[in-house]
Amino acid sequence: MALDEPFHRLSAEEIQREIVGKAVTDEAHWWDVFLPNGVLKLLEDGELTLAQWSLDDDALCFTFPFRGRAARECFEIWRSKELIDYRRDGIPILEGVLREPR
Repeated sequence: MALDEPFHRLSAEEIQREIVGKAVTDEAHWWDVFLPNGVLKLLEDGELTLAQWSLDDDALCFTFPFRGRAARECFEIWRSKELIDYRRDGIPILEGVLREPR
């Protein structure tokens, strides 16, 4: 891979292969850990929230409790080496790095 590898959008199969079982993090404030059983562990500033992840076409979706109801957000996943972008319509929303979960 070239040092200046551009971001490319991951397909559902690539998300399953490259993201599931790993974590995406800013290495300081938050960790999103994608367990193979569909559980999503969101750790933000020391607080743990359990949610669910799923694939919808080529989007990675999070479903989490919100005020007694389920809230769902879906993102395109873009990757350049270890950098991961959560995007909507190609626009970056959040960027982290791919790591082994803690």
